[in-house]
Amino acid sequence: MSETITTTLAPTTPPARRTPALQSRRMSERLETIAERLQQVQNDPALRARLVWFGYDDAKLAEGLALQTAAQDAYNARQQALTARALALAQTQTAFREALWAYRNFRSVAQSVIADSAVRTALAAETPIPLDRETFISVARAGYAAVQSEPQFAETLAAHGYPADVLANANALLDTLSAALTALETARAEAERATRARNASLAALSAWVMRFERVAAVTARAPTDAARH
Repeated sequence: MSETITTTLAPTTPPARRTPALQSRRMSERLETIAERLQQVQNDPALRARLVWFGYDDAKLAEGLALQTAAQDAYNARQQALTARALALAQTQTAFREALWAYRNFRSVAQSVIADSAVRTALAAETPIPLDRETFISVARAGYAAVQSEPQFAETLAAHGYPADVLANANALLDTLSAALTALETARAEAERATRARNASLAALSAWVMRFERVAAVTARAPTDAARH
């Protein structure tokens, strides 16, 4: 006996707080449910024959399957983009902590052993270290450059644990942080693009499913009844 299709492709769920994780899970469940229902139709020749009466021939059903596949791909791509963004953020935070720790220790030593006013100004000795990442990079680079501007400063710092190679490593940490910030911006932009693409794909699929559900409600009746509509 031919199996009839349900009139609603999306499962009903009780109200719950709409957290991003919950919304994502519901989207995934909806996509899986739609795929299962469409595959059910594909595997039921009698049901497909009844659907032809309402314009849902093999080509039309293939259109729905293609939209479901595109929406699933877009959903998966967005999940990957969000994971990449989270990883980029974690790497940026790690890079900032390491660069900040290095500069904070360096500035403390430099302030203690160098009295030159120009150097102290470059070190921003009287103000807190900025926590804005880009500003911090600029301030730290200026500080490292200032103490290397004169041989006597470089000699003094070398004698207190900051020879040229240590300062080079400290500058390399700033390079790492700068690269991490660039990667983070790229990851954020890609996550936004992937979100737009997912939303567009889901909207196209939802529109197709809404039309299909209306037909399915009629098709689910007895064939003789459906044929009269």
